[in-house]
Amino acid sequence: AKAHNVPYGLSTVSGMPIEEAGARAADVLWFQLYRFPNEDHKLGKDLIRRADEAGAKVLVLTLDTPIRTTRTPSTTSGPPVVVMTTTS
Repeated sequence: AKAHNVPYGLSTVSGMPIEEAGARAADVLWFQLYRFPNEDHKLGKDLIRRADEAGAKVLVLTLDTPIRTTRTPSTTSGPPVVVMTTTS
């Protein structure tokens, strides 16, 4: 992503620490923050702080859930396709 100046979106549930992603490609790093159960704002604020310190340029707030849904329309039609474009 960095070599081609393409944004890299790091998920809250990623296997890579935020700091490592920032060290590799802070200039194209976006951080996707999921809403936490039980309104755990302390954890969310800490992740936002870490992403900011790692150099993330964009915060993507996701208000659904990071787990697979059991709603019939979602399970029969597959996941939604989102197309994002950027201009430099």
